[in-house]
Order: sequence, then structure tokens, then C-alpha cells
Amino acid sequence: MLTRGMQRADGASVPDCTCPKPSTDSLREYPTCMVFGSVRDTQRAARGLLRSARWTWHRRNGGEVVHLLHIGKTGGTALRQLLLRSQPSTRHLVVAHGHRTRLEDAPRGDKVVFFVRDPVERFVSGFWSRYREGKPRYHVPWTTGEQSAFGVFKTPDQLGRALSADDELIRNQAQAAMRSIAHVRDSYWYWFRDRHYFWSRVPDFLLVGFTETLDEDVTKLRRMLEFSSSAALPTDDTAAHRRPPNQDPTLSPHAVANLQRWYVRDYEFIELCREARDRVSTRAI
Repeated sequence: MLTRGMQRADGASVPDCTCPKPSTDSLREYPTCMVFGSVRDTQRAARGLLRSARWTWHRRNGGEVVHLLHIGKTGGTALRQLLLRSQPSTRHLVVAHGHRTRLEDAPRGDKVVFFVRDPVERFVSGFWSRYREGKPRYHVPWTTGEQSAFGVFKTPDQLGRALSADDELIRNQAQAAMRSIAHVRDSYWYWFRDRHYFWSRVPDFLLVGFTETLDEDVTKLRRMLEFSSSAALPTDDTAAHRRPPNQDPTLSPHAVANLQRWYVRDYEFIELCREARDRVSTRAI
């Protein structure tokens, strides 16, 4: 079975409610702050309760809940498309989460799947994805920070080289861009907290996948979740949310060196993932 996961409130506090408690037939007379602050918050909370109840029911009936963490620009969109087209066994409840869901949101004891890729390659993919505002699959307009960044830097190579520019203004603009562009600014550690917490959750990892071995890892996942043999990754660039061929991924050695320094902590995380992958066998649930 498959369910779409939802993003959590990320620590948003519940506002105090000063409205009187209405009767059922007078809800329209009062502001919509009642309990959770807005209709959207109330709906989110209700869906969260239903989601948790479904997970609990599935566990109590002998099933396994499998959480797919979606780290931006690591092949997650293609994998979600595969899951949506597949028929996992009824023993597995696969929850395909959004970008903001972290490892800590997956209860201990449930299984977790995630994919990672080389940080510099992820930078290039993230840069071009946001440069085109996620089109054609999505349309997420630039933030103010992204608008400023792309007003100056037109290619990932230009931004990468500018990180060590002699001109202080250009160097500062480059650093601001790296902290403003979605995906580019997002460290792997956002999803996994720290080294100690990561290792404490390794027993829950079903698969630590790498985009460089995507097909091989997806084959393993299909076997673990008992997908139908016809399940396959999408080949269409739009469906997979891949970079179109007219956007040049080439980086100069200068840019690569700068970016490797910028993402040094993410490279440390990648090494942790390689160690974890060695510990996590291709076991079935």
C-alpha cells in the first residue's frame, strides 16, 4: 500500500486562542483561529492524526511502515513516480514524504529509505532547477533572495568560481546566493541532525541509496518491498524532474575546488552514508 506523506509544521508554535468556544452551528460567526490558528493548520493537524492512526493500525496488524525521505535533487521525484505506479505488497505501507520531512519524523522501529548524491553534482542540479523555477514539472517562483542571486549568476560555474573572487563584493554576492537558493543552501545535515543521531538510527535503515547507482539500488528496493516486476523508473525528463539538456552542467576545476570546500560537511555526511550502506545489508523486511 502507498500513501503520500505530508510536511510537518517544523516546530511552529500553536497560537493562543482568544475567541470564545462556539457551538457547532455558529462556527461561521468566529475567526478561524479556534484551536490551531487557521483552517490550514487545523486540516494539517487532522491529517496528521489520521496518518499516525493508519501507521499504528498497520503495525498492529503485522505490517511494516517504510518512510521514503525525499532529499532535494537526489532522484526522489523519479522514485516517488515509481512508487505511485507500483503495487507494493500489502505487508508494506510506503510513506513518500515531502522535502521538509526529516529522519526524526519517522518513528523508531519503522524502516527508512533515502538517496544521496555527490554534493557538487547536487549543487548543479539544484542551481538549474531553481533557475527555471522548477519548470516544466513544477512552478515555484523565485524568492527575493533567489531573484537577487540569479540576477548576478547565470550558470552554476559562474557562481562556483565567484566564491573565491578577488573582488569582495562579488565574493559576498556569491556567498549570499549559496545561502539563498533552495537545494543549493540545504545541507544533508538538515535531514539527519548530527553524526550521533544518524548512527542511532542505522538499525532502521532499509536502504541507503546513491544516485550514482540508482538503477541497482532501485532494483534492490523493488525486491525488498515486493513490487511488481514491471515497476520501473520514469524515463521522461519532465516526469523525473531532471535537468533539460540545454542547461550546461560543466564546472571548471576552479569552481569544483571552491564548491568542495563549501560543502565539506556534506562530504563528511556522504562518507557516513557509505559506511552505513556497508552495514545495511540487502535484507528484506
